[in-house]
Amino acid sequence: FVGTGGIGFGYAALTPAAQAPLGLVKLGPDTTNRGTHAPIQHMSGYNFGDAHVRGFSHLHFVGTGVVDYGNLRVIPTRSLERIGPNITGSWWATQDREKERAEPGFYATSLLEPQVAVELTATPRAAAHRYTFDPATPGPVHIALDAGASVQGGDFDGLSVRVDAQGNLEGSLTYKGPYTGRRHPFTLHFVGRITPAPSRAQTWDSRGLVAGRLAAQDAAVAGVVLTWDEVPEPVQLRLGLSMVDQEAARQALEQEAPLTQTFEQLRAQTRSLWLEKLGRIRVAGGTLEERRIFYTALYNAYRMPTRLDAPDGRYPGLDGQIHASPGHAYYSDLSLWDSFRTTHPLYMLIDPQLQRDCLNSLLLMARDVGGVPRWPAAQSATGGMIGTSADMLFGDAASKGLDGIDWARAFEVLLATAEGRLPEGAAVSPRTAASRYNELGYIPRGEGHKEVVSRTLEFAYHDWGLSHVAARAGLMDEATRLRARSRSYANLHDPDTGFFRSRDALGNFPQEPLEPELHFDRGGPEYTEGSAHQWRFYVPHDARGLAALHGGPQPFKLILEDLFARSQWGETVFGRNVLPDSYYWHGNQPPLHSVYLFHAAHAPQRLTYWLARIRETFYDSSPAGLAGNDDGGTLSSWYIFSALGIYPIGGDDRYWLGAPIFTRAELDLSPDRTLLILAPEAAPGTRDVASVRSGDLPLTAGTLTHAQLISSPLTFQMRPHASSPAD
Repeated sequence: FVGTGGIGFGYAALTPAAQAPLGLVKLGPDTTNRGTHAPIQHMSGYNFGDAHVRGFSHLHFVGTGVVDYGNLRVIPTRSLERIGPNITGSWWATQDREKERAEPGFYATSLLEPQVAVELTATPRAAAHRYTFDPATPGPVHIALDAGASVQGGDFDGLSVRVDAQGNLEGSLTYKGPYTGRRHPFTLHFVGRITPAPSRAQTWDSRGLVAGRLAAQDAAVAGVVLTWDEVPEPVQLRLGLSMVDQEAARQALEQEAPLTQTFEQLRAQTRSLWLEKLGRIRVAGGTLEERRIFYTALYNAYRMPTRLDAPDGRYPGLDGQIHASPGHAYYSDLSLWDSFRTTHPLYMLIDPQLQRDCLNSLLLMARDVGGVPRWPAAQSATGGMIGTSADMLFGDAASKGLDGIDWARAFEVLLATAEGRLPEGAAVSPRTAASRYNELGYIPRGEGHKEVVSRTLEFAYHDWGLSHVAARAGLMDEATRLRARSRSYANLHDPDTGFFRSRDALGNFPQEPLEPELHFDRGGPEYTEGSAHQWRFYVPHDARGLAALHGGPQPFKLILEDLFARSQWGETVFGRNVLPDSYYWHGNQPPLHSVYLFHAAHAPQRLTYWLARIRETFYDSSPAGLAGNDDGGTLSSWYIFSALGIYPIGGDDRYWLGAPIFTRAELDLSPDRTLLILAPEAAPGTRDVASVRSGDLPLTAGTLTHAQLISSPLTFQMRPHASSPAD
């Protein structure tokens, strides 16, 4: 339940839904308070503070800042009074919170009004429900399946449901979600089996619930009701799902969750999948709370993206078509603007095959729609966020030596997207004002483009990632050109204010005074999801160059210290990060790396002081235990790295050194290779770093390369950390 609560911008948008690692099926509760569920507090469908449940749906985003999915909802009930065409917003039940449980691959609760115990588990492409109605209250009892459900909003473009007298059901729904439907709606096919057989079945559509009718087809409203006249033994419902076709859904059901397997067997199988992923990192030391936070974070890192290929390998492309098997897993729901920073570097370190599959999925998308998408969701290139973040995934992997990628093809399609040379009819957008950025080294203000400072800084950073792809493809002249262009960030540095500011095409900075506290939700037009204070430090790839712009390490230390010292730390607003902080804001992505810039200020003790403050302030094991949207495991992966004592520079082969909280960590890099990170003295109060060695080699620069990291044990000598900001 960590990250399922909180309010305002402190809501992490996580869900306790049962799922296999990166599975299509994320089966869990959609909640409400008597029909009220504000979208900003229910992006995953669930909020820990809600008293009521709307039902249990099969698809969910995990930790995103957008509302979508919540499709194919199952509702156990004893009354049909609110079941039918008007079910949306009208049916809910109170849950017994004392009996609500969740763990990887399993969710359970008890609903008071229907007097039913609910247990859910999932495989990658199938769902298993078990509903145990209280036999002390006589029947009838019902299971309803709402094919027209969603978390909030979106449009349906055709629903079809069919059921027979034994309760075998199948159907499809075509959904154009607020995010997933930005270009192509997706069609979800399902095939279900149930035991024991119901006494009777019926369906509904927009005209109403019709007894005896076993099929319904409608534009936006359809569902099935199965009825048992007497309270049955526990009702077992199995559903296979696919975004490919009905046969693929049938294969998913038969191969992954047939009724010949018990609920406990399926739950145990999914548990073993989770243990394999979670067991890739083993830690000793730290406190019980820190270990709980750490493994919850590792769990969250494996919840999204979403695997969409069918059992036979076919996949639903961003062009709206079904394609033959590419020979590898196919993933969508890639929140790239967020996850390139921490989640994908984590995959690159402990799960390179997963990272390889993600990159090859992006190359398939580029083939299918003419360019690399920024934020693919289901079958849509959403165009969400700024920059060309795929550059960073590929740059990260290229610089760290990942094989199995057509690097020449990757550079070709990434460069076309970055420089605005997409083929005619491409379904993705290039960088905003790419030609002006290429010409001037920045996007000028006054030409109709928004957030030009953030975009310019983003493009410079992404050029750095792209340069590594060029080098890996053997195109050294291009690598040199892009590396030089990655210094474009300096073009917007205003020496009079010390901030990055917009310039017009003639090179002039604005005449009006800067208001660096302005935030994106309060009228700051030049910055994306952040303030001038936060974007002042957005040069992860060239920390020394950034420090030089500010007069060198000592002046840079002062302004960096100011960023953290003036932060509210969640103490002066109602709750934790209810409103964005204009200074250091851990609830969103742009500032996440900032604490590690103390290396460029030659102030490693200030790094370890503020690093401990972030870990202890913004992470705990409560429902409000994350500081903002987790965004595909981004905040969670930040904690994983920062607890281990290293932090990736996304799109690069370097890691910053931090301060570990564990005495020993073992990371499985491959079946026959394990990385050791040792800090024997690490303990609460002893979290500062005296020295670091890679094998026998002292590390004094504050960074190490990927090759260094994976080649030798990393050993930290710890000492008591600073106890106050003045130390």
